[in-house]
Amino acid sequence: MAKFPSRPVSLTLHPAKLPQPNIPDDLDHVRITSEGLQRLDCLSVSDLTEDAIWRDTCALTGTLRTFYSAKLLLKVWQQLYSKHSPTDFSINPKTSRVIRLGPHGAWVESMFTFKTHGPYPATCSGIIGLVPANDEQTRWKIWLLSTILERIHGQPDVEYLQPLKPEHSQTEPRIGECECRQRSCTNGHTATPSQYECIVVGGSITGLCMAARLQAMGISYLLVEKHDNVGDNWTQDRYHSLKLHTSKCFNQMPYEPRTFREEHPYHLGTSDLADGFQRFVDTFGINCMLGTELRAGTHDPATDRWTLKLKQGEETVTISANHCVLAVGNMGIKPQMPTYPGRELFQGEVMHGIQWRNADRWRGQKKRGVCIGSANTAHGVIADMANAGFASVTMIQRSRTFLLPSSTFGALVDPVYNYETPLPLSDRMLLGYPLPVKRLMAKAGIKMCADANPKYFDEMEARGWEIERDGDLWGMMYDREGGHFFDTSSGKHIANGSVKVICNALPVAYTPTGLEMSDGTHLDADVIIFATGYTGTLRDTATKIFGDEIGNKLEEFWQCDEEGESRGAWKFTGHPKLWYTGHGFAHARYYSRFVAIHIKAELEGRPLETYTDTPSV
Repeated sequence: MAKFPSRPVSLTLHPAKLPQPNIPDDLDHVRITSEGLQRLDCLSVSDLTEDAIWRDTCALTGTLRTFYSAKLLLKVWQQLYSKHSPTDFSINPKTSRVIRLGPHGAWVESMFTFKTHGPYPATCSGIIGLVPANDEQTRWKIWLLSTILERIHGQPDVEYLQPLKPEHSQTEPRIGECECRQRSCTNGHTATPSQYECIVVGGSITGLCMAARLQAMGISYLLVEKHDNVGDNWTQDRYHSLKLHTSKCFNQMPYEPRTFREEHPYHLGTSDLADGFQRFVDTFGINCMLGTELRAGTHDPATDRWTLKLKQGEETVTISANHCVLAVGNMGIKPQMPTYPGRELFQGEVMHGIQWRNADRWRGQKKRGVCIGSANTAHGVIADMANAGFASVTMIQRSRTFLLPSSTFGALVDPVYNYETPLPLSDRMLLGYPLPVKRLMAKAGIKMCADANPKYFDEMEARGWEIERDGDLWGMMYDREGGHFFDTSSGKHIANGSVKVICNALPVAYTPTGLEMSDGTHLDADVIIFATGYTGTLRDTATKIFGDEIGNKLEEFWQCDEEGESRGAWKFTGHPKLWYTGHGFAHARYYSRFVAIHIKAELEGRPLETYTDTPSV
């Protein structure tokens, strides 16, 4: 068994590159992808490019695995093909297309379906990508393969959940509709049983997605949330002007009807999210226990169940469950703040970004504001200060910042996430690829958009802001889980000069009226905000709850492993029946489905067999 935590490997280091063939416009890509798909029944190394990549999401490996090179791909494919006996490979012609990423890459690809007949017979889907093997394009090779578990035969459909109210019913019936009992939302332990098949800890987007998936699978569950209302973590724990940096269609909850409708703003605010989460709970009857915090937990090997101690007001409640899913966030536990000498001398106010709510109490007082940091939170703070009429607002940039304008996100993502495309299809189009490939696709798209909009970046740089125009978004998400800036509107304060940027000096000490800088200058300040990140991980949270004996065995939640997959999210964490879910809306929505399938299979006594070999060639 692997020893955790594993060594993180940067997503940027995994061996992947985009093919760059010359592909004509009049190509019969449906024929090419269909013929290429049929080779999977008798795959040989000659059918693959030397740098072929295969990602499997639970279909054949029972977990998240990625394999690189033709020889390794073939070796593992032949092993798992004999075990699972996949059949009925069929292209979806409507998804067949030529992918063109300007000078950065091109190939033909299509989504497909197939069935397996091994230990857990299932319906599956996938993506296949091919490139010409010669200049005449008379023969094509597979360079990209993705296989995805959709549904184990005999299980309910994890992609369908019946709303409580008839007026919310879906127009298209689905085969295998879950007949689980509908639950009403409760806010108190006296109205709920004390034994469940699964407990979900955390009631924001990730926990709600997980709870809904469990309900779709007919699994008895309880979601516990420390706040008194669903969505309070957005309205109470974040600054008031915050808006999501990505679109409402990208940030939908699973299932129909869609939580965020066309009349909602493109960038959802905190109240939009809180209202939407409550609407989701009411629509589907998500079983919540609010105002409740998980304080401690133990696992009994004899019964193979968790016993959990919950704090609800002044009462301690004990419940038990087969499985426990932690959905409490991985953005850190403790605020991280640089320390400088002379803090006791400073006559103004100092706080971390986690404490920032708004600038209303200083409105009209002509205060001098300073924000240390230059990523998303920092821009929310400086916008609040500028809009409140601060006499001066200064951002101290500690390192070059990747700047992604909202127009770039819209150009790349809106064609995938919209009201016309079914949400499950959108998620597979974004998250079904091997992560190193998706990273390169995003880099190529971002660079093309940046090259087409130089004036926007020129204006920022003219104000002294050091930026990356075509940064590595997916690399930053997986390696650092942040550090970039999505400009939805606040960048205008830098462009128009209302916010000053300092990038060539850093604070070295406090003074009574501000900060002494490393270049010998003095920066006047009345309010200093540190938007400098957090320390701690989800593994630390788990250790605090379950103790060192369990915590020391656990994998970290985020960053990539040696294959370019998340280290612990949505798969074996190091302890049986303990799961992590988290990250952004799309990831939580998509990957929670696989956790629910795993849990259902285990409860039915036929757990998914996980491929744990580390083959080499």
